Amino acid sequence: MNKYKKIATAVVATVMAGTMAFGIAGCKNRGDNGDDTDGDKTRVTLRLNVGDSNARRAVSFHSDILAGNVTLPDGKQYGSSSLKPAWQALSDELEINFENVFQNRSSDAQITTAINQNELANYDLLTGSGAQIINAANGTWVNLAEHLDKMPNYKAFLEANPIVYLSLTSNTTNGAMYYAPYFDGNDDIEKYALAKREWVRAILDADDVSAATTTYKEQVQAKTAINNKLTMSPTSAAVEAFMGTTGTWKVDTTDPSNPSKTVKLVVNYNAANAAAKDDTTPLGIAVKAAAGKGYNGNSGNIVDLMNFAINEKAGVVTGEQLIKILQAYIDVAYQTDAGAKFYATRSDVFNSASAAWDADLLAAMYRCVVTSMNLFDDATKAKGLGDLFALSGRQATTQRCVDIVAFVGELYGIRGLESRYEYTYFDNENKVKDARQNPATYDALAKMSAMAKEGLLYTGEKLVNGHASYASSDSIQTFMMHDYVQTQTQAGFNTETQGLNLTQDGVVSSGALEYDFAPIVTPVSKWSVDGTNTQIMRFTESWRAVKNTGFCVPAAAVGNDQNKLNAVLKLIDYLFSNDGQILMTYGAQSTNGNTNPNGWWYATEATGVNLDTVAEKHAGSDQYHVKDSYAGQYFIYKNKVYSGTPYNGRQIPTITDANRNFYYGKEVNGFTQGVGNAKVNRRFNYTDYAREYIGACLPIGNKDQGFEYQATSACGLDGASIVATALNNGSIQHLMQDTTGLSDWYRLVPTTFPFDTAAKNILNGTSMTKLTGTYFLNNSKTDVSRINMFIGLAFHGYDTNVDLCYIESEGKMLANAQGYIDKIGNLINQRVALAQAAWEGLLTLDII
Repeated sequence: MNKYKKIATAVVATVMAGTMAFGIAGCKNRGDNGDDTDGDKTRVTLRLNVGDSNARRAVSFHSDILAGNVTLPDGKQYGSSSLKPAWQALSDELEINFENVFQNRSSDAQITTAINQNELANYDLLTGSGAQIINAANGTWVNLAEHLDKMPNYKAFLEANPIVYLSLTSNTTNGAMYYAPYFDGNDDIEKYALAKREWVRAILDADDVSAATTTYKEQVQAKTAINNKLTMSPTSAAVEAFMGTTGTWKVDTTDPSNPSKTVKLVVNYNAANAAAKDDTTPLGIAVKAAAGKGYNGNSGNIVDLMNFAINEKAGVVTGEQLIKILQAYIDVAYQTDAGAKFYATRSDVFNSASAAWDADLLAAMYRCVVTSMNLFDDATKAKGLGDLFALSGRQATTQRCVDIVAFVGELYGIRGLESRYEYTYFDNENKVKDARQNPATYDALAKMSAMAKEGLLYTGEKLVNGHASYASSDSIQTFMMHDYVQTQTQAGFNTETQGLNLTQDGVVSSGALEYDFAPIVTPVSKWSVDGTNTQIMRFTESWRAVKNTGFCVPAAAVGNDQNKLNAVLKLIDYLFSNDGQILMTYGAQSTNGNTNPNGWWYATEATGVNLDTVAEKHAGSDQYHVKDSYAGQYFIYKNKVYSGTPYNGRQIPTITDANRNFYYGKEVNGFTQGVGNAKVNRRFNYTDYAREYIGACLPIGNKDQGFEYQATSACGLDGASIVATALNNGSIQHLMQDTTGLSDWYRLVPTTFPFDTAAKNILNGTSMTKLTGTYFLNNSKTDVSRINMFIGLAFHGYDTNVDLCYIESEGKMLANAQGYIDKIGNLINQRVALAQAAWEGLLTLDII
């Protein structure tokens, strides 16, 4: 475990006098009339403006979820305005009443509207944008840093996660902390490269691929009418080689014989070039068959070999011919350190923990995918060439297309494209940098546009969504996304209308292949850690930390009410305790076990185990939590030792069968999602199921990934396990909280920075807000009739015939990287200088 400095005394020196009474008086259950009193003892009621931009996603039910009384999987009956199960259990546990006053606003508007309309006195707890919370005037919120000693569990959590504490610090002069965080998991990979692994096997492992008869030209032409803003390339190749053309490069990859260790894998361009020129080798034969002549180029890169064939035949090259080139290339170019063939099974170059694909091999695979639809499942074939793409966002919106921009960073070795705070990152000297200052950023995004020109990348021009499961009338079919494992690997999309065979774990079979959309390892690329030299490695910026939303305590409502303040602090501390994390992730425990459950999860209580041996307490806390050395055997809840479900090297609660069945759309206790009084159907949509039926996963507290893990499809779990293997043995590098012994380049950037009043005035000025509102808009949930500069580059490259951001008044897109830097450079440089000053202020707090 990493060792961190204790939170500096100076930061919490202004702790209020007195000790909070954690045992707030009151009974654990209100009477049927909802009275807040028990004899002469008054129970505190907190008004919670807590939710996620939709009335259904609040702490209590809404008539859009439950039209009347429904018995949920915990065996308890709830009505259309009842507290949701997790919040009722929390109310009972803390002896605090909760009133739902959620205003159904976006995260920014939750804060700004409440302030502008003088509503803050109406709310005791408020969720919203962390940046907007920090942006408010001093005195607007209760300073939580003054009360950390009254929240021992929360304080211990911050001490173990110093970048979290820095992300929450609102004022570097006094160390004020005006909001508490929301975590959708912490210190773990967030988004993955997701691919249809069954298509990889169909392309790379089959001897007979003769059914792949579509030509490169045909599939591009089929998409020309769709992508009407694009300059398409049906008769010549647009993608260019990136990783190299001659010589070799090496990378550490998982040892196939011992996954806990790594071995060197070599990509040998010279060997591939020699084989391609020799028409007696499988590679030479394949290139000549596709091109109609022998190869005469100097490059051994797969992209150049395919480009030769495509250009020689003016695009009339079939999927079968491209596949044969790719298969033979993998056999000869991917070698062990001793020069032998590395992959016994070709699909392992993408699908295994030993995978070593890069931007070039991916482009080659993409070309094979879009020309080989007849190798795939019936639903794909039914859609047609114009709907088959290799890469897309999951929705045709700016909010989801930014995931393509993030993927560009992993493919081409660009820092900052999936930053926790806009596009910022640290260099190896702990200085704040911005990807928008870097010419290589723009050039990398322009490289991606070549894939759009070849019909590989879906740009959303049809304004329909991308689905990697089974196609429907309002979606295109895609091979790959960069996204979350749980929400995107489920096969529940449109299965009823497609007549597919859906099993409980989400596996679908249709036609010749079984659905297998899953994470694959991060791509190999060239990264510059020291700012000059490049090194070949896998690296991901997509790392779970503080979300950009959190929750705060309005001073107008709570600051002068000691009872409410005590209740709020008690609530916050419990959310970040061992028990609180479990309750607000999984819901209440079933004390009946898995049969006729009276809760949402169960576990087996361990016997003959000494609690003090396997668990310990945080200073000042009355709760135990399991020691790291025993996490693989037990977990603790309410100071009892349990074993449950193994997950990521630890034990977690096991969701009940009733919970799982209801989630999968089966009838439980006489009710089914989407039928009768249970109005909402959140089948296979874990996040909305948790938010709307249980009350978990709302933007407050520290959600554990264990519930999400158990709601993930079998193929998704398998892929995530493979990626975890590569993360654990070090063959995938990633961001981290602590960079002891490593370059600061690896350090997580805080999710928000504590800007002073002068800096806020600059950042809120018209010129600066145009950066986020126009040039780098990233939160539109409507459609890509609006794009930002980066998405525009990924779609169109340096095409000066296209309107910048699809806005005519903004003029045309620019011709090169320097043009973009000249246009926005002064604004970006100013932002970086302000962030650097704020970061230096944070460093004076001596937290890291």
